[in-house]
Amino acid sequence: MTRAITCCLLTLGLLGGCAHVPPAADVAIPSIGQPIGQTGFFTLVQASEAITLREMTRRLLGEEDLAELVARANALPVDTIVASGQIIALPRKPIHSSGISPHGIQTVQILCYHRFSLRASSEPMTVSAADFEAQMAYLVNNGYRVIRLAELAGFMEGGTLFPERLVVITIDDGFASVAEVAAPILAKYGLPATLFVYPEFIGGGLALSWDALKALADSGLFDVQSHSTSHTSHARRPQESDEAYRQRLDREIDTASRSLAGHLGRAPSVYAYPYGDTSTDTIHALQARQYRFGVTVRRGGTAAFSHPFTLRRTMIYGHDSLAQFARKLVTRQPLPRG
Repeated sequence: MTRAITCCLLTLGLLGGCAHVPPAADVAIPSIGQPIGQTGFFTLVQASEAITLREMTRRLLGEEDLAELVARANALPVDTIVASGQIIALPRKPIHSSGISPHGIQTVQILCYHRFSLRASSEPMTVSAADFEAQMAYLVNNGYRVIRLAELAGFMEGGTLFPERLVVITIDDGFASVAEVAAPILAKYGLPATLFVYPEFIGGGLALSWDALKALADSGLFDVQSHSTSHTSHARRPQESDEAYRQRLDREIDTASRSLAGHLGRAPSVYAYPYGDTSTDTIHALQARQYRFGVTVRRGGTAAFSHPFTLRRTMIYGHDSLAQFARKLVTRQPLPRG
């Protein structure tokens, strides 16, 4: 999405910071309207016909989903019909790039799954195929944009135009049911996901094989990242010396990285802490190895100013109803009082 948006904005001369942007009056937009002015943040376009804000955004920026951004910039409902002659301000650069506005703080909801089954299961960590499909359909049908975990950098650094309602799908451990149940449903809806796996589990009776894991990684739908080597807690153990603790962390991080790189041809850059347990030593070790993010299992959304190595994730359980799932999709939080 980001590349497409950037190309469209460059073509129209709407992206801030571009060299030699032509004057707005020189840029004609057939059948839509004529730019009549330009500021550091906006290009003003006067509509030459009645058109929905979504269609206007799709034609000008190439992404209908960005209508929400344009609507916010103009203080209009997203389903507005723009009248002929009406002037619309198109953002030239991200507005409220920190995600903070008078309306609250934008957050990205990172969802965390584990196992899947073809039928309903009493296991709390197992989501049935029917429930998982209903959840994915809910995201698609209710205006949520599912992004790759790597795209989160654009949101947190404030350099990318993103609509509201951002969601990331992650799946931990590497159970075989990811390929058997989740992958076909994600492919049906065109939704990407991140797999966090630990090598000592892969190839076991309930787990994906290395070949199956590589097939998922090569499909383009899944990013495969590290969940440590053995899935032991990264909290310091009682009586464990500083040196022994650091050596254990090094083994957990480095062995997993070498194994994933050897089997999949790419080294991980994101880390999911087993049981969500982390520490200053763990974070420093990941930073020294050029990891980009570390994720916990603390419920809640990720704001642009969140610490990149303590990102929150919200667990999805097999007993969650669709209404409970929907309530977990918090993508905006109120500003703190005072």
